[in-house]
Amino acid sequence: MVVRQKTEKTAVVLGTNGLVGQALTKKLLERGYFVRCSIGSSPDEAAVMMAMPEAEQRLKLMVSDLLDYADISTAIDGCSSVFLTIAPCDCLNGQGDYPAEVVDAEVRGTLNVVEACANCPSIKRMVLTSSASAVVFDMKTDSSKSLDERGWSNLDFLRKNKIWSAVAKTIAERSAWCLAGDRGLDLVVLNPAIVTGPNPKISEGQHSGVLAVARADVVAEAHIAAAEISTASGRYLCFERLLSDEEALDLMKKLFPNVSPKRLQECYSPLRISNEKVTRLIDCS
Repeated sequence: MVVRQKTEKTAVVLGTNGLVGQALTKKLLERGYFVRCSIGSSPDEAAVMMAMPEAEQRLKLMVSDLLDYADISTAIDGCSSVFLTIAPCDCLNGQGDYPAEVVDAEVRGTLNVVEACANCPSIKRMVLTSSASAVVFDMKTDSSKSLDERGWSNLDFLRKNKIWSAVAKTIAERSAWCLAGDRGLDLVVLNPAIVTGPNPKISEGQHSGVLAVARADVVAEAHIAAAEISTASGRYLCFERLLSDEEALDLMKKLFPNVSPKRLQECYSPLRISNEKVTRLIDCS
């Protein structure tokens, strides 16, 4: 029997500067949660969040610095669930120099949240948004077999191919698992592929290097199920469907405009990945 976590219906969403964070905040409000969420300093961003249904009654916006441990501790105090949804830094992919400052900031911010959650008595579970790009880039994997949550991307391959977003997500997630295990924190991780808005058309700038897609509202549902269902554990590779060969090649042309179509065709190898685990989770919610 599936048992949901008992909750005080108060949750924190950190890192809401992306499709997942905004969709998650909206879903939590719809579920009756009181929500605290961090945003940037943009008035436009605040206006978008406060326009959500029930926001005036149950949404508190904060400008929180993930690199400030005391700031995070204050933000999560008294809450039962914490969601960390740092948007992937895809704009850095392909740049020649290793973006050490950006990668370090994501890792340090993630570890700050894990540490703060471990030291907060009210926190029942932390849910981290990683990426499918932290799972699938392992060139030693047998291409005839389907990849699932047990896989980890190969950092040497990622660095060689300058897939810096995946480097950040892989290091941050591995670090989070190590610290959570050491501190005894109940951590669950979602690994979404390409996240789209309500319209499933693929949008430039909203990709993580993995040729599979999921709508933001579905990814948000998976996050809430991961927080509420007591048996949820480990990682969840999250996508709704794989792209067709034609869609995948079209996306690759947008991502790599300086590579000839012939070369892209030669390099393209369809992924076989499984979403069975997250499908079971959502079906239970």
